[in-house]
Amino acid sequence: MTYFCTKFILCMHSFKIFGMETIIKKRTTKTTLIDHKIVRTEYENNSISTASDVWDSYESYITLSQNNPFKKLIVIGKNAYFDIENHQCNMDRVNPIAEAFVFDSLPIRLTLLNCKRLIHSKHPWKMFKTEAEAINWLKSVG
Repeated sequence: MTYFCTKFILCMHSFKIFGMETIIKKRTTKTTLIDHKIVRTEYENNSISTASDVWDSYESYITLSQNNPFKKLIVIGKNAYFDIENHQCNMDRVNPIAEAFVFDSLPIRLTLLNCKRLIHSKHPWKMFKTEAEAINWLKSVG
């Protein structure tokens, strides 16, 4: 199923294999099922994501995990930026086993450290410089 859009309408592309969605493309993210228990979300290079985009990535996670607890890999592209103030959403619906963040940016690192201080998640999460390290850690958790 494919939806095309203009500048003002949110784009979503999704692809199905054997009746199950495996790739969901939103405005600034692409979310894929890379393992039977790992969902990967990539924020595109040079993108500016809003709170709505972040929530869209979690909605994609919920869809791909079929509301089961999976591990979440978040890859933040080069020069990606988050324009988020007072982000609140119903995180009770999002239940990852663990989250791994991959990025190479000091501002993103500081933002995540601040979020970790303010939001006390029920699951472990960790920051990495390479995707391979993040995947190895996710495979070792739970």
